[in-house]
Amino acid sequence: MSTKAQLEALIDSDLASGSNIPASNHRNVLKDDPNGFVKTLYPDSILDTEATTNIITTSLNREYSLTFSKRGNRVFIDGFAKVLATGNGTIATFTNADFTPAKTAYGVCTNSANGESVPLRIWKFLGVWYLEIADSVFANELFRISINYKSLN
Repeated sequence: MSTKAQLEALIDSDLASGSNIPASNHRNVLKDDPNGFVKTLYPDSILDTEATTNIITTSLNREYSLTFSKRGNRVFIDGFAKVLATGNGTIATFTNADFTPAKTAYGVCTNSANGESVPLRIWKFLGVWYLEIADSVFANELFRISINYKSLN
């Protein structure tokens, strides 16, 4: 997974102008390098849970199992979040800069118990980005989450 700047740097370093460039350098830029084109266009998904905290860190009394994938600057989140105590709907905060949102995003999640659609948002407050169910939630509610947004990087 890479940013536009990382791809440009890879091209400039491995495919220098005015030289006979070996095929291995072309393969590196296109498919072998983790910041190359193939890995950028078809990245591996990252599973994140309250135990792994690869991309987000959970709030108190929350459990989640979310898969993150990034294509270019577009991030896709899919999975489940469980609220263990009644309160606000904050699921987690973003901690991985590669997945930092560029702006507020809105979506809908589904309450698994009753099938009710509930507003979902990714928003920034006092410099911190949050993934949040934009409604009051009750203990032991399980929500199906699916949202995508534009990332800063």
